[in-house]
Amino acid sequence: MERKKLLLTTDILLIAGFAATAVSGLQLHIGSENMRRGFRGESSPELSEIHAVSAALFLLVTCIHIYMHRGWFKQLFTSVRNKSILTIITAVIFSLTVLTVILGLEHLHVKLGELLIPVGAIHIISRLKIFAGLFKNKTVEADK
Repeated sequence: MERKKLLLTTDILLIAGFAATAVSGLQLHIGSENMRRGFRGESSPELSEIHAVSAALFLLVTCIHIYMHRGWFKQLFTSVRNKSILTIITAVIFSLTVLTVILGLEHLHVKLGELLIPVGAIHIISRLKIFAGLFKNKTVEADK
C-alpha cells in the first residue's frame, strides 16, 4: 500500500478508535458516578470490555501512526522549534493516560482521559486540512 493510502487509512482508524474509546470511557465514568450516588448506571462488564478492546486497537493504530511519523518524533528530541505544541501536548497526555492503565492508577486515568478528550478533539480538528489533503492527488506534508 502506498504511503498516502496508508496514512489515510491510519488516520481514519485513529479517529474511529479515538471516538470509540472516548465514548465508552465517558459512559463508564458517568455510569460509575451515578452508581456511587445510588442511581442505576450504565457501567457494566460489557462496556468495560468494549472500552478495553477499543483502547487496545486505538493504541495499536497509534503505534503505527507514530512509526509512520517517526522522523517528526526523532526531530522532537533535537528541536521543538517548528513543531505543533498541540501535537506535543496531545502525545504527552495520551502517553500519560496509557501509563496510568499500566500502573493501575484508575482515578488519574479517568482525569487524564477527561483532559485527553477535548485536547484530542481539538488536535483532530486542527489537522483536518492535512487529512482532507490525503484525499486529493497533490502531495501533503503531514509531518509538520
